[in-house]
Amino acid sequence: IFPATERRIYVDEWRASVASADAVVVITKWDEYRALTSDPTVSALLNRMTIVDAHRMFDPTELPGSNYLAIGRSISN
Repeated sequence: IFPATERRIYVDEWRASVASADAVVVITKWDEYRALTSDPTVSALLNRMTIVDAHRMFDPTELPGSNYLAIGRSISN
């Protein structure tokens, strides 16, 4: 639907791309993404970036160092 550009890329293996990302936008409920916070390596990376969670899959308390934004969740939660 959206072609790749220099600002938007598509990858086959997302874990390798997270390390160089400034933000992660999660727009699916796939189980592999739900498990992001249980992987210590990925969780450490997420704790330093902006996360936009379109399905409120994560508990923001599990990502205390991140700028966590969830659709439909107040900023104070």
